[in-house]
Amino acid sequence: PKMRGCLRPCGISRTSSISGVSRWPPSSRVVASSTSAGRSTPGRAACAGPNDASQFDAADFIAAWDHLRARFTADGATNVKWYWCPNDSATTLPAYFPGISQVDYVGVDLYDRTVGNYSAFSTHLQMTYASIEKLAPGAPFIVGETAAMSSDQVTYFHGLKALSATMPAIVAWTYFDTVGPLADWRIQP
Repeated sequence: PKMRGCLRPCGISRTSSISGVSRWPPSSRVVASSTSAGRSTPGRAACAGPNDASQFDAADFIAAWDHLRARFTADGATNVKWYWCPNDSATTLPAYFPGISQVDYVGVDLYDRTVGNYSAFSTHLQMTYASIEKLAPGAPFIVGETAAMSSDQVTYFHGLKALSATMPAIVAWTYFDTVGPLADWRIQP
């Protein structure tokens, strides 16, 4: 079956206390409505758990992940695929990994932010990929958000093709084709 939509729970921030299920933030209404949507969506739905590990310590991040999975399971949303994609460095990833049995896809969000230095992006992606592969060997890997500044896009796109050949678990790349807070990431003609 094809993927049909993406459910991305929101409203979880550094100021929301998530130490344990009993203290889940009021935004759990969003999660509840997402589980209903997931249950009623034909085909499969994708769910990214809290994706910015830097907002939580590891224990709180895992508690949030477990809480989301429990809510979806309790609501009968069995067609959901779980995508673990933290915005964090390769050195801290292991502490935030919920476990191979808790994810269907793994990945990372990573941007080429340094003009004229594609090798820094490439090296960071290779290190992060290797770290995640150790945590979830063989799991399908998605680069959930990526982009390059206009002056580097030719090198960037050629580099992605070469990187893909060395990272066999990568099944998808998602390009952030817009003006973001840090740069204009739009694909240039």
